[in-house]
Amino acid sequence: MKRCLDSIVTQTYSDYEAILIDDGSTDSSAQLVDKYASAYPDKMRVIHQKNAGLGGARNTGIEAAKGEYLVMVDSDDYISERMLETVDWYLTQYHNDILIFDFIMEEEDGSQAVQHLHGEIPYMQITRQQFLQETPAAWNKIYKASLFKDTDVRYPGRIYYEDIATSPCLAIYTSNIGVISEPLYYYIQRESSIIHTKNTKRMTEIRTAVKITLEYFKTKGKFEEYKSELEWMTVQHVLCSGVQRILLVQYDREKVNDLYQFVEGYFPEYLKNAYIKEYLAEPGHKRETRIIKKQRWLLFAESVVKRPFRIAKRMGKK
Repeated sequence: MKRCLDSIVTQTYSDYEAILIDDGSTDSSAQLVDKYASAYPDKMRVIHQKNAGLGGARNTGIEAAKGEYLVMVDSDDYISERMLETVDWYLTQYHNDILIFDFIMEEEDGSQAVQHLHGEIPYMQITRQQFLQETPAAWNKIYKASLFKDTDVRYPGRIYYEDIATSPCLAIYTSNIGVISEPLYYYIQRESSIIHTKNTKRMTEIRTAVKITLEYFKTKGKFEEYKSELEWMTVQHVLCSGVQRILLVQYDREKVNDLYQFVEGYFPEYLKNAYIKEYLAEPGHKRETRIIKKQRWLLFAESVVKRPFRIAKRMGKK
């Protein structure tokens, strides 16, 4: 967390406020953020609250924020010292409602890899439809605060994948979305993080997150307008990601079936989707193709074959 806080207070841009949410921490985090807020009273403000989950913490920050734009930084990650200066330059030029930036994946051993979402094009505009195909991560974007404050879009409090339940919904309210190729966020890969969880029950919460988004679009009368993009988004997250995560742990027939039934309940003919057809025509998606095409017997066979190998490998290390 100290690295995260240091990256915020050393920004080359000065017109900002950092709101630090202590979401019922049980370690020394509360004392650390209080210390930073005391040292930088003109830059940092602390809010202590009972644990409300990651989504609940984000919502508290949204309500408390006074600025025109919002950036969300997770406490185990950190940001480029030029982040705010860089996004301010683009926002001044293009007046975006949302500006998306690239990021750096950093492993626990310190190795790094830049993740360019759209190649190395310095700046480009994207449509609402394209935004629904972006990574929904909360932290690689800067948002006009009004997208939250003037709408009912909020993060669900206590589920995994809360960003999938929220970011896509913003598409309804924005008309000016930009993407820049500068990597401004350092996304730390930890074995204990949500994305790497081995808890297959929690993995299936991706279904809950996607359902929140789909139902939101229905409630706002926008489901049919964006049906193709929502269909592809659902297949991406629930099948390509959700099923694959379960398979990496073990073959759980019941949970895999639940995810397929969820997708087919909303989109019974998803294989006819143009985005999905284009994706399946591209090389390099062998596992994802098997999942999308529901070749469950091959996935099961793969799991059975690999399991004894993993056991033998572990035994060989002893």
